[in-house]
Amino acid sequence: VSIAQQCYPQRHWRPMRDIDLLVIAEDQPRFEQILRELGFRQQGAQPASFFAGHHHSMPFHHPSARLWIEVHTGLFRPDSAAGRIPAFQPKALNAQRVALTHESADIARLPDELQLVYTAVHWGTKLTRVGGIVPVFDTVLLLKQVGAELDWGRVLAICEDPTAARHLTLMLAYLERHGLYRVPDIVWSGLAQGRRSLGRIGLRILLDTIDAYLAGGKHPSGFTSDAVLNIRWDTLLGEGDAGRKLMQLPWRMLFPPADSRRYDPMRLLRRARSLWQRF
Repeated sequence: VSIAQQCYPQRHWRPMRDIDLLVIAEDQPRFEQILRELGFRQQGAQPASFFAGHHHSMPFHHPSARLWIEVHTGLFRPDSAAGRIPAFQPKALNAQRVALTHESADIARLPDELQLVYTAVHWGTKLTRVGGIVPVFDTVLLLKQVGAELDWGRVLAICEDPTAARHLTLMLAYLERHGLYRVPDIVWSGLAQGRRSLGRIGLRILLDTIDAYLAGGKHPSGFTSDAVLNIRWDTLLGEGDAGRKLMQLPWRMLFPPADSRRYDPMRLLRRARSLWQRF
């Protein structure tokens, strides 16, 4: 909502599946009760146990308004790498909020520098093919709107966290690849740790993946299924040395860490057949 109001020529041009609202944890019970009084009901594909320790509760849906709302107490799960970024902690967020003009409510948004990094990190936490290019538009419009007023020193301070540095490096590198934004040299120098962690080869693979499957709309199949693409994405964009991640990638693609049947002979045979058919 805030990025649509602040940066898009018409608010409705920014597609949204739901509305994410960030509240102080102490206010969450009362706020959710108000939603229920307004006719919202909690429902979702995941059981209630899934949301224990999550950064938002089960989504709220209003049947007649056809509106979905997620009530967040954090930007990311607290046990995730993104959730441990210091600038994303609840106290830090509460201290940095900026008043957002609204006709009927007293609300706030993230400051521009934090919004920039958050958009990049949220974009990179999962390879999302449908709608996955929208955060790129958000970033381009935000940079165009803010212009020279953006405090890059503040951005780089947030990116002292390596997770933030890697994700912002990927976003800015993609903008430069297509001539959408000229990143100042001082910014690239400040993101040196992010660039080293991705590496030249790893960064190129990630950029090619975005072009093919997010911007290009290429449909994944066989050995490049959604699951395999996400392994490629998570491995190369994850923590660790760039060279080591490249060495781990083929093994992780052949034997997905999250798959309990990764060493099953029949599964391996099907994957080998799929790979053979590609050639």
